[in-house]
Amino acid sequence: MKALLTLGRMPKGLEVARGLAAAGCEVLVADPHRTHVARHSNAVSRSFRVTAPATSSDGFVEDLLRIVREERVDLVVPVSEESVHVARMIDHLPKGVRFFGAGFQTARALHDKYRFNRLAADLGLPVPETALLDSAEAGGLADRLPTIVKPVHGSAGIGLHRVEPGGALPTTTARPSLVQERLTGRELSAIAVVFEGHCAGLAVYRGTIMSDSVAIAFERVDTAKPIEDWIHRFALETEYTGFLSFDFFEAEDGLAQAIECNARLTSGIHFLESEAVGRFLLHPDRTTLIPPKQRRRFQHVFPCLGVTEMSLIKGGFRKNLDAFLSSADVTWSRKDPMPLVMMNFCAYPIIRQWMGGKMSLGEAAITDVEWREPEADGGV
Repeated sequence: MKALLTLGRMPKGLEVARGLAAAGCEVLVADPHRTHVARHSNAVSRSFRVTAPATSSDGFVEDLLRIVREERVDLVVPVSEESVHVARMIDHLPKGVRFFGAGFQTARALHDKYRFNRLAADLGLPVPETALLDSAEAGGLADRLPTIVKPVHGSAGIGLHRVEPGGALPTTTARPSLVQERLTGRELSAIAVVFEGHCAGLAVYRGTIMSDSVAIAFERVDTAKPIEDWIHRFALETEYTGFLSFDFFEAEDGLAQAIECNARLTSGIHFLESEAVGRFLLHPDRTTLIPPKQRRRFQHVFPCLGVTEMSLIKGGFRKNLDAFLSSADVTWSRKDPMPLVMMNFCAYPIIRQWMGGKMSLGEAAITDVEWREPEADGGV
């Protein structure tokens, strides 16, 4: 069986590639970058350079469909922020080719932070009060509560603004934005591997080293039943299939509220047994359970090293050093060492944009593949 992963530059895609290969699958990878970390893995048979969605979403989809046809691919697996673009290919796949992910309309709706909030609320699931920035409700919300302003479509902590109660909301933003109640409590993330509403694998985790608002080291949390229950219910109610990720705040009384949804892979995949994930992707069903790995802490070693060194000046060094020394790198494997060896070389296009000073490292990693609504209306 052949599987096509639609992005190769991130360790989370490498994790899935290794799992699929261990399960006996031939793995192909597509990416707009000329080189990427998965390309150097012995788990990957072939790598293809494709049009960047930011250049042409249609061209990106056409390139992927050509690979599917010419290479006789059996399974397509979206990986990261390109997943909404990739979902557009579902109706054009050759007969018999499976797609492990949400349909276009579902992926588009869940990527939209406002539409996701309204969907979860309609299902009776706890979410923070949220309003579109340009709506009549936004001002009243900001008057009553501490809030955060963030893009309706965005990732990697891009464009976040905190507003204290009674403070002025921004009159203009770079992207269509929303105003959301700013929650307190344990800030946790979660990932689920879901088939027809059944959560086969689920991991809840917290950041232990942060780069701006993005976790680059993380630890599995096993005492988060309210979050697990929330996800199981959401998956069941929506009959979802694919990778499903969330960010939560859990209050002291146990109330878990989801602040946003990522209908795609996140770093949480590193907590699940990769070969079991691979077998499930090849043969999904409604009874299989994917076990967690024994190891509880992981990191992106090079950025974590940089943040830990900088914390000697900025503070928090002891905490960061403990996390750095106790966490395994997500890329390293004795059986497959080249991805880590080549990591910094492969990341050069990302690092170059970041060092230009116009965007964060997280934004630079996704700027050519993320989904932005052609005419973002933010509505439901």
